[in-house]
Amino acid sequence: MERFSQREGYAIPPDIKYRAELPTRLREPIVEILRQFVGSRFLLDRVERLIDPYGIDTMPGHIGSIPVSKSEDDPTSIAVKRILLGCDWFRIYDLIEDVIAQLDFHEEENRHPDEEAELRAYPLRHALNQYFLHAGIGWQISDGKIVTRGDTTFESTIANADAALQATGRPTAAKHLSQALRALSLRPEPNLSGAVFHSLGALESVARDVTGSPNATLGEIMKRQPGTVPKPLDQAIALIWGYASNEARHVREGVEPGREETTLIVSASAALIAYLATKSGPYKE
Repeated sequence: MERFSQREGYAIPPDIKYRAELPTRLREPIVEILRQFVGSRFLLDRVERLIDPYGIDTMPGHIGSIPVSKSEDDPTSIAVKRILLGCDWFRIYDLIEDVIAQLDFHEEENRHPDEEAELRAYPLRHALNQYFLHAGIGWQISDGKIVTRGDTTFESTIANADAALQATGRPTAAKHLSQALRALSLRPEPNLSGAVFHSLGALESVARDVTGSPNATLGEIMKRQPGTVPKPLDQAIALIWGYASNEARHVREGVEPGREETTLIVSASAALIAYLATKSGPYKE
């Protein structure tokens, strides 16, 4: 249940500070959240399978003392916490994906859309996403995967575009939009050119459908089909298309858009996708 400050927009999430790192102090709440939904023995088994699948490596461990509550005061819980506080930061996210996949697998037979909230994987995802938001962590769980998270406005824009595409039956555009987000989430380096390519591809797909121009580029549609979007937004879209073509769609050595520019293009594309898809209605055969 949302609190008053959340419903009325007074609770502003902190800026994103952590993507390619996860300090020890931010790991402890994640460990605690995981332990609320699965036992320490299960966590230790999954951690060992992920980090040392062949049983030939030395497990990482936090050096020095670790805080232990009464509920954690047993050898298994301590071992889990010591490993997770001392392992590479990305292993935490590997574990989260693995735990959610395991819960989904074991509960699949009981899964029903109306009962999803009663199953462990759903509240676990919700609890972790709420924590990521609170802690300024630039990741989120979507469809069982850890993907990049933008600010609140960015996330809302993407969600609206995806909902519009699903409602109007445009799976190709929806797939491109999803691939744009995955490109932003790649590590150790995001695929910024790929994010631009797929986001503009999604927008182009919708624009082609709306205007009945299956072979035209987005730039051509804006020039030849006035009224597709209100003026002077059509000029802005044409300029975005030109920038994206120069910086990302046509690969040139040493030339790649920055993360800020890429996020802007993905967000702008998503906003225009929602506008066009909602305006035009369902996919036209």
